[in-house]
Amino acid sequence: MKNPKNIVVEAITNNETQNLEESLDKLAKAKERRTQRNNPSQQFSLNMKVRMNRLGVSQAKLSELSGLPRSTIARVYHAKRSPSLDIAHKIAEGLSTTVSYLMNDENRLLKRTGIQYIDKAIEDVVFYILKGSVIYDKIKDYFDDDYRLHYTDIELYSPDRIGPNLIEELNLNDKGVESKKTTGFDTYPYIRSACIVEDWVHIHTRIITEQNMNFKTQLPIATMKDRQSHAVDLLDMWKINRNLLNESEAERANKDFKILARYIKVFSQSQAQ
Repeated sequence: MKNPKNIVVEAITNNETQNLEESLDKLAKAKERRTQRNNPSQQFSLNMKVRMNRLGVSQAKLSELSGLPRSTIARVYHAKRSPSLDIAHKIAEGLSTTVSYLMNDENRLLKRTGIQYIDKAIEDVVFYILKGSVIYDKIKDYFDDDYRLHYTDIELYSPDRIGPNLIEELNLNDKGVESKKTTGFDTYPYIRSACIVEDWVHIHTRIITEQNMNFKTQLPIATMKDRQSHAVDLLDMWKINRNLLNESEAERANKDFKILARYIKVFSQSQAQ
Protein backbone atom coordinates (compact mmCIF):
# COMPACT_ATOMS: atom_id res chain seq x y z
CA MET A 1 0.00 0.00 0.00
CA LYS A 2 1.38 3.43 -0.97
CA ASN A 3 2.39 5.95 1.67
CA PRO A 4 -0.17 8.82 1.74
CA LYS A 5 2.70 11.31 1.57
CA ASN A 6 3.94 9.70 -1.62
CA ILE A 7 0.45 9.92 -3.12
CA VAL A 8 0.32 13.66 -2.36
CA VAL A 9 3.79 14.20 -3.86
CA GLU A 10 2.78 12.27 -7.01
CA ALA A 11 -0.42 14.31 -7.34
CA ILE A 12 1.53 17.58 -7.03
CA THR A 13 4.13 16.35 -9.53
CA ASN A 14 1.43 15.29 -12.00
CA ASN A 15 -0.32 18.67 -11.64
CA GLU A 16 2.94 20.55 -12.17
CA THR A 17 3.69 18.42 -15.22
CA GLN A 18 0.25 19.15 -16.66
CA ASN A 19 0.65 22.89 -16.02
CA LEU A 20 4.07 22.83 -17.66
CA GLU A 21 2.69 21.01 -20.70
CA GLU A 22 -0.14 23.54 -20.99
CA SER A 23 2.33 26.44 -20.72
CA LEU A 24 4.58 24.92 -23.38
CA ASP A 25 1.56 24.38 -25.63
CA LYS A 26 0.55 28.03 -25.25
CA LEU A 27 4.09 29.17 -26.04
CA ALA A 28 4.18 26.93 -29.12
CA LYS A 29 0.88 28.35 -30.38
CA ALA A 30 2.07 31.91 -29.74
CA LYS A 31 5.25 31.16 -31.68
CA GLU A 32 3.14 29.70 -34.50
CA ARG A 33 1.05 32.88 -34.67
CA ARG A 34 4.19 35.05 -34.77
CA THR A 35 5.61 32.89 -37.55
CA GLN A 36 2.38 33.17 -39.53
CA ARG A 37 2.35 36.96 -39.15
CA ASN A 38 5.91 37.05 -40.50
CA ASN A 39 5.08 34.67 -43.33
CA PRO A 40 2.23 36.08 -45.45
CA SER A 41 1.99 32.96 -47.63
CA GLN A 42 1.36 30.76 -44.56
CA GLN A 43 -1.20 33.19 -43.19
CA PHE A 44 -3.00 33.38 -46.52
CA SER A 45 -2.92 29.58 -46.82
CA LEU A 46 -4.32 29.07 -43.31
CA ASN A 47 -7.22 31.48 -43.77
CA MET A 48 -7.85 30.04 -47.22
CA LYS A 49 -8.17 26.53 -45.72
CA VAL A 50 -10.49 27.74 -42.94
CA ARG A 51 -12.66 29.59 -45.45
CA MET A 52 -12.83 26.63 -47.83
CA ASN A 53 -13.75 24.29 -44.99
CA ARG A 54 -16.53 26.57 -43.75
CA LEU A 55 -17.98 26.93 -47.23
CA GLY A 56 -17.48 23.27 -48.14
CA VAL A 57 -15.37 24.22 -51.17
CA SER A 58 -12.75 21.78 -52.48
CA GLN A 59 -9.56 22.74 -54.31
CA ALA A 60 -11.13 21.59 -57.56
CA LYS A 61 -14.23 23.70 -56.92
CA LEU A 62 -12.14 26.74 -55.99
CA SER A 63 -10.19 26.30 -59.22
CA GLU A 64 -13.51 26.48 -61.06
CA LEU A 65 -14.78 29.47 -59.05
CA SER A 66 -11.56 31.47 -59.35
CA GLY A 67 -10.60 30.55 -62.91
CA LEU A 68 -7.13 29.53 -61.72
CA PRO A 69 -5.36 26.24 -62.59
CA ARG A 70 -5.71 23.49 -60.00
CA SER A 71 -1.90 23.41 -59.67
CA THR A 72 -1.85 27.09 -58.67
CA ILE A 73 -4.58 26.53 -56.09
CA ALA A 74 -2.64 23.57 -54.66
CA ARG A 75 0.62 25.53 -54.33
CA VAL A 76 -1.09 28.42 -52.54
CA TYR A 77 -3.16 26.02 -50.41
CA HIS A 78 0.00 24.28 -49.17
CA ALA A 79 1.88 27.60 -48.81
CA LYS A 80 4.38 26.49 -51.45
CA ARG A 81 4.24 29.94 -53.04
CA SER A 82 3.18 33.46 -52.14
CA PRO A 83 0.26 34.41 -54.36
CA SER A 84 0.61 37.48 -56.55
CA LEU A 85 -1.95 40.23 -55.99
CA ASP A 86 -3.89 39.07 -59.05
CA ILE A 87 -3.98 35.43 -57.90
CA ALA A 88 -4.87 36.44 -54.32
CA HIS A 89 -7.73 38.59 -55.63
CA LYS A 90 -9.10 35.75 -57.79
CA ILE A 91 -8.95 33.29 -54.87
CA ALA A 92 -10.64 35.80 -52.56
CA GLU A 93 -13.36 36.47 -55.12
CA GLY A 94 -13.87 32.72 -55.60
CA LEU A 95 -14.41 32.43 -51.84
CA SER A 96 -16.71 35.49 -51.72
CA THR A 97 -14.34 37.49 -49.56
CA THR A 98 -11.42 39.93 -49.79
CA VAL A 99 -7.64 39.65 -49.88
CA SER A 100 -7.39 41.59 -46.62
CA TYR A 101 -9.69 39.05 -44.95
CA LEU A 102 -7.49 36.18 -46.09
CA MET A 103 -4.40 38.01 -44.77
CA ASN A 104 -5.89 38.76 -41.33
CA ASP A 105 -4.01 36.80 -38.67
CA GLU A 106 -7.03 36.80 -36.32
CA ASN A 107 -9.54 35.18 -38.69
CA ARG A 108 -8.72 31.61 -37.75
CA LEU A 109 -9.42 32.46 -34.09
CA LEU A 110 -12.98 33.56 -34.82
CA LYS A 111 -15.37 30.94 -33.53
CA ARG A 112 -18.88 30.22 -34.71
CA THR A 113 -21.51 28.23 -32.82
CA GLY A 114 -19.65 24.92 -32.62
CA ILE A 115 -22.42 23.07 -34.50
CA GLN A 116 -20.94 22.36 -37.91
CA TYR A 117 -24.10 22.43 -40.04
CA ILE A 118 -25.22 25.69 -38.40
CA ASP A 119 -21.79 27.22 -38.98
CA LYS A 120 -21.87 26.18 -42.63
CA ALA A 121 -25.36 27.68 -42.98
CA ILE A 122 -24.07 30.94 -41.52
CA GLU A 123 -21.24 31.04 -44.06
CA ASP A 124 -23.55 30.15 -46.96
CA VAL A 125 -26.38 32.54 -46.13
CA VAL A 126 -24.29 35.54 -45.06
CA PHE A 127 -21.93 35.36 -48.02
CA TYR A 128 -24.27 34.21 -50.78
CA ILE A 129 -27.45 36.12 -50.04
CA LEU A 130 -25.84 39.39 -51.18
CA LYS A 131 -25.22 37.90 -54.63
CA GLY A 132 -28.87 38.20 -55.62
CA SER A 133 -31.33 35.82 -57.25
CA VAL A 134 -28.67 33.88 -59.16
CA ILE A 135 -27.77 31.96 -55.97
CA TYR A 136 -31.34 31.05 -54.95
CA ASP A 137 -30.71 27.30 -55.41
CA LYS A 138 -27.61 27.46 -53.17
CA ILE A 139 -29.47 28.64 -50.07
CA LYS A 140 -33.19 27.98 -50.58
CA ASP A 141 -33.18 24.76 -48.52
CA TYR A 142 -32.18 26.69 -45.40
CA PHE A 143 -35.40 28.73 -45.42
CA ASP A 144 -38.97 27.95 -44.41
CA ASP A 145 -41.66 28.56 -47.01
CA ASP A 146 -43.12 31.37 -44.86
CA TYR A 147 -39.76 33.05 -44.21
CA ARG A 148 -39.67 36.83 -43.84
CA LEU A 149 -36.94 39.42 -43.24
CA HIS A 150 -37.74 41.91 -40.44
CA TYR A 151 -36.24 45.40 -39.92
CA THR A 152 -35.95 45.98 -36.17
CA ASP A 153 -34.81 49.61 -36.58
CA ILE A 154 -38.24 50.55 -37.92
CA GLU A 155 -41.00 51.60 -35.53
CA LEU A 156 -42.47 48.61 -33.69
CA TYR A 157 -45.98 48.56 -35.17
CA SER A 158 -45.16 49.92 -38.60
CA PRO A 159 -46.07 47.63 -41.52
CA ASP A 160 -42.67 48.48 -43.03
CA ARG A 161 -41.04 46.54 -40.20
CA ILE A 162 -41.96 43.29 -41.99
CA GLY A 163 -39.77 42.95 -45.06
CA PRO A 164 -39.52 40.65 -48.08
CA ASN A 165 -39.63 36.87 -48.40
CA LEU A 166 -36.53 35.10 -49.70
CA ILE A 167 -37.21 35.52 -53.43
CA GLU A 168 -38.13 39.18 -52.97
CA GLU A 169 -35.03 39.77 -50.85
CA LEU A 170 -32.74 38.22 -53.47
CA ASN A 171 -34.43 40.21 -56.24
CA LEU A 172 -33.81 43.41 -54.26
CA ASN A 173 -30.19 42.45 -53.78
CA ASP A 174 -29.85 42.09 -57.54
CA LYS A 175 -29.55 45.88 -57.52
CA GLY A 176 -26.28 45.53 -55.65
CA VAL A 177 -25.06 43.07 -58.26
CA GLU A 178 -26.02 45.48 -61.05
CA SER A 179 -24.18 48.25 -59.19
CA LYS A 180 -21.00 46.18 -59.30
CA LYS A 181 -21.30 45.85 -63.08
CA THR A 182 -21.41 49.63 -63.53
CA THR A 183 -19.02 50.74 -60.78
CA GLY A 184 -16.67 47.77 -60.54
CA PHE A 185 -17.14 47.63 -56.76
CA ASP A 186 -18.46 44.78 -54.69
CA THR A 187 -20.01 44.21 -51.26
CA TYR A 188 -18.27 41.92 -48.77
CA PRO A 189 -19.63 40.62 -45.46
CA TYR A 190 -17.38 39.72 -42.53
CA ILE A 191 -18.74 37.41 -39.85
CA ARG A 192 -17.46 38.78 -36.54
CA SER A 193 -19.06 36.23 -34.21
CA ALA A 194 -22.07 33.93 -33.83
CA CYS A 195 -23.89 32.13 -31.04
CA ILE A 196 -27.02 30.08 -30.37
CA VAL A 197 -29.63 31.14 -27.80
CA GLU A 198 -32.49 28.64 -27.52
CA ASP A 199 -34.17 28.66 -30.94
CA TRP A 200 -32.22 31.70 -32.17
CA VAL A 201 -28.93 32.06 -34.02
CA HIS A 202 -27.33 35.48 -33.44
CA ILE A 203 -24.71 36.65 -35.94
CA HIS A 204 -22.63 39.83 -35.71
CA THR A 205 -21.73 40.85 -39.24
CA ARG A 206 -19.84 43.74 -40.79
CA ILE A 207 -20.68 44.61 -44.39
CA ILE A 208 -18.09 46.53 -46.39
CA THR A 209 -18.67 48.07 -49.81
CA GLU A 210 -15.62 48.89 -51.91
CA GLN A 211 -15.68 52.37 -53.39
CA ASN A 212 -13.54 55.28 -54.53
CA MET A 213 -14.05 59.04 -54.71
CA ASN A 214 -16.01 58.88 -57.96
CA PHE A 215 -18.82 56.55 -56.87
CA LYS A 216 -21.20 55.96 -53.99
CA THR A 217 -22.09 52.28 -53.93
CA GLN A 218 -25.28 51.19 -52.22
CA LEU A 219 -25.32 48.34 -49.76
CA PRO A 220 -27.82 45.56 -50.49
CA ILE A 221 -31.27 47.13 -50.50
CA ALA A 222 -32.97 44.27 -48.68
CA THR A 223 -30.52 44.57 -45.81
CA MET A 224 -29.99 48.30 -45.56
CA LYS A 225 -33.26 49.85 -46.71
CA ASP A 226 -31.68 52.24 -49.24
CA ARG A 227 -29.10 53.73 -46.85
CA GLN A 228 -25.96 55.04 -48.53
CA SER A 229 -22.98 53.63 -46.62
CA HIS A 230 -19.70 51.86 -47.09
CA ALA A 231 -19.39 50.04 -43.74
CA VAL A 232 -22.15 48.66 -41.53
CA ASP A 233 -22.11 46.57 -38.35
CA LEU A 234 -25.32 44.66 -37.83
CA LEU A 235 -26.88 41.89 -35.78
CA ASP A 236 -28.51 39.24 -37.96
CA MET A 237 -30.88 37.18 -35.79
CA TRP A 238 -32.31 33.94 -37.17
CA LYS A 239 -35.44 32.43 -35.70
CA ILE A 240 -35.14 28.70 -36.45
CA ASN A 241 -37.53 25.77 -36.01
CA ARG A 242 -35.41 23.94 -33.41
CA ASN A 243 -34.20 24.62 -29.86
CA LEU A 244 -30.75 23.12 -30.32
CA LEU A 245 -29.55 23.76 -26.77
CA ASN A 246 -32.35 21.62 -25.34
CA GLU A 247 -31.70 18.71 -27.67
CA SER A 248 -29.72 15.59 -26.87
CA GLU A 249 -26.50 14.86 -28.73
CA ALA A 250 -28.35 12.31 -30.85
CA GLU A 251 -31.07 14.83 -31.71
CA ARG A 252 -28.50 17.49 -32.64
CA ALA A 253 -26.96 15.03 -35.10
CA ASN A 254 -30.01 15.68 -37.30
CA LYS A 255 -28.84 18.39 -39.69
CA ASP A 256 -32.28 19.44 -40.90
CA PHE A 257 -33.48 22.86 -39.78
CA LYS A 258 -35.27 25.86 -41.25
CA ILE A 259 -34.87 29.61 -40.85
CA LEU A 260 -38.36 30.89 -40.06
CA ALA A 261 -37.40 34.58 -40.02
CA ARG A 262 -34.42 36.93 -39.87
CA TYR A 263 -34.35 40.11 -37.79
CA ILE A 264 -31.79 42.77 -38.74
CA LYS A 265 -30.52 45.33 -36.20
CA VAL A 266 -28.00 47.95 -37.32
CA PHE A 267 -25.31 48.85 -34.76
CA SER A 268 -23.35 51.47 -36.67
CA GLN A 269 -22.63 52.68 -40.15
CA SER A 270 -20.00 54.85 -41.83
CA GLN A 271 -21.33 57.23 -44.43
CA ALA A 272 -19.83 57.32 -47.90
CA GLN A 273 -17.93 60.51 -48.67
